[in-house]
Amino acid sequence: MELSWLKQFQTAATLNHITRAAEQLYISQPALSKTIHLLEEEFKVPLFDRSGKRVQLNENGKILLKYTNRIFQDLENAHMEIDKLNQQEKNTIVLSTLAASYLLPDILIKFREKYPDIIFSLRQSTSAAKESDYDLQIFSSGEFLYDSNIKCILKEEILLAIPKDHPLASRGQISLFELEDTPFIGLQKGLGLSTIIDHYCNAVGFSPNFVMETDNPSTLRKFIHLGFGVAFLPSVTWNLQTDDIRQIKISDFASYRYLFLKWKKDSHLSKASEQFRDFMIDYFKKYQRGHS
Repeated sequence: MELSWLKQFQTAATLNHITRAAEQLYISQPALSKTIHLLEEEFKVPLFDRSGKRVQLNENGKILLKYTNRIFQDLENAHMEIDKLNQQEKNTIVLSTLAASYLLPDILIKFREKYPDIIFSLRQSTSAAKESDYDLQIFSSGEFLYDSNIKCILKEEILLAIPKDHPLASRGQISLFELEDTPFIGLQKGLGLSTIIDHYCNAVGFSPNFVMETDNPSTLRKFIHLGFGVAFLPSVTWNLQTDDIRQIKISDFASYRYLFLKWKKDSHLSKASEQFRDFMIDYFKKYQRGHS
């Protein structure tokens, strides 16, 4: 039995007329009559009472029509569910964020005001840093990088963040060597910012006295606020210039980090990902202007 047989049966049963059903199905009347005959052979019972070209469902036919309608309704539901699933996948952006997490809520809220149907799946771990694991990635580097699938979206200075009551809090700039015995709070090794800071410190021969490392930027901010230690932090994206924390320039070197937006190389980007990429570039362009 084929689905086309049931479709032809359904049309004939609805119209109660072989010729009209054949015309609606764009097949010949003999072809339709043959299909009905095949179905009757399949079920070994007549399905219609016939009167010339007109047909009338009998009780057998009514049972088959009930299940035929159910079959086609289930198929339509399956199509709709599959379409919905694939449309949702098209509208889902897998975003790997290895930097700028403080700004992420504002970015996503503003983007979804323009595109409310787009869904985000966030990856905030270095274990999801492989290109195959995301559509777009925000990451940082101490060097300016060039590639066809990378866009620099922000350059910011790295400053010292110290509690307001620290003896050096009123200074305009500080040499790292004035902080040799000062406890430092750092981000966990392997994170982008941690690698950048290690590079600058090694360049001038300074070894920070790290008393704690964390992989959570919010925790780091909290411990600076409580006076647990000082830290190297970006001047723009961390937004730490508050009444409780001071940000001070480092006199030993000019230290910067670059934020980059990256997407899969030589791979098609979904429309949703393209929209978010363009939005991010524009967002950071305005953000840097407002904080320069």
